[in-house]
Amino acid sequence: MRILLICTNRCESITHPMPIGMLVVAERIDRARHEVKVLDLMFGKDPVAEVRSTLRTFRPDLVGISVRNIDNQSARNTAAYFPELRQIVEAIRAETDVKVVLGGTAFSTLPRETLDYTGADLGMVGEAQAQFADLVDRVADGRDYADLPGLVHRKNGKIVINDWAFPDLGDFSDPPLDDVDFARYMASGSAATVVKKLGCPFRCSYCDGRHRMGTKTRLRSPQKIVDDLIMLQERHGIRDVFIIDPHFNVPLHHAKAFCREVLRRNVRTRWQCTLRPGGQIDGELLHLMKRSGCQFAIVSPDSCSEKMLKGYNKLFTKQELRETCLRLQSARLPYVLFVLFGGPGETRETVEETMAFVRTVKPKFVSFTVGIRIVPETALAEQAIREGIIASQSDLMEPTFYISPAIDDWIDARICDEWRRHPRWIFNAWLMSARQWVRRVGWRLRMKKG
Repeated sequence: MRILLICTNRCESITHPMPIGMLVVAERIDRARHEVKVLDLMFGKDPVAEVRSTLRTFRPDLVGISVRNIDNQSARNTAAYFPELRQIVEAIRAETDVKVVLGGTAFSTLPRETLDYTGADLGMVGEAQAQFADLVDRVADGRDYADLPGLVHRKNGKIVINDWAFPDLGDFSDPPLDDVDFARYMASGSAATVVKKLGCPFRCSYCDGRHRMGTKTRLRSPQKIVDDLIMLQERHGIRDVFIIDPHFNVPLHHAKAFCREVLRRNVRTRWQCTLRPGGQIDGELLHLMKRSGCQFAIVSPDSCSEKMLKGYNKLFTKQELRETCLRLQSARLPYVLFVLFGGPGETRETVEETMAFVRTVKPKFVSFTVGIRIVPETALAEQAIREGIIASQSDLMEPTFYISPAIDDWIDARICDEWRRHPRWIFNAWLMSARQWVRRVGWRLRMKKG
């Protein structure tokens, strides 16, 4: 069979993220039995026309569509992506009657609603690369596929979701990038990415990571992670990499083992990561990070107010956040601080507390964003229902943001006023182009240390 895989993501808010998930799916398909084509719409000017043209030349027997984002998550410059997704499905319907299968992060967030809205035939929730490969084989053989784990399908007039589980990452490897315009991604200021672990044991009030990735931390072996770094260097000449892991330093022993493996194999990679404030950062880790090629870290506490940290259920304190920042400064490891304003309970006092904190710790760069995107399966969504912001979680296909009414009418002006005095404080990175972000933040080593 001929399989067409379409990556619909065209969000370029900070960088142009490469479609790694789609490439992993493509890698799992049996190429001895099936011909696979990947259509990446990131840089397309007319995505619907590109889809139509590809359908006419490739003539697929099955189409898979990756849906990465519902919207751009910007309360001040909102762009919704599902209308274009529906246009793409309609374009496929106009050209062929083959089955259309949806997947990806955004689809897993609202699977029933998305399948119904787009009119696609099937969907798969979670990390479904193995299941999609199985689906392809079953369709080719004319076998039944209704029992596949994570399958979203219609049954007796209703959309149902089969039970599913998160796979172990023991044999997971990042795929080669041959099926995408890699040079264009690099020219746009994007960083190559390597997955270190998946899963989130934490319970931040606004985040659906536990729902999307599971609560169990699934670690990749340091050897396989470094294998990927070497593959990127040898096959694509890439030395600048972002490590995909929302909490690189958790668990601490795994982070150290990765750094030691990089050093043991003498891999000359320049890498960046995201750190979680709190107890699982020590001097040895920061020393290993620097020696193994870490260029800078992202610290994303979302607030620097004790009250707001508790409200977001961050499970670390303002003092622990301060200690993390001071340790990074002492190790002379540059870091970027990400802050959100507007959650439940945000007031002028909590805003000023955060501003004062940022001035004292002096990160290399700071990014402020106003408004928190409400997503299903979160405590924030439940609170939004109680407060009458939404009627049900199904309403969240429409971009909906929580902004505390106590700050909504003045917070933008307050941040801009502070921004004028601190040129490295960035207001709402979502409004910036990738190139602006690269120039301002130094995404790929364009910052001076010190």
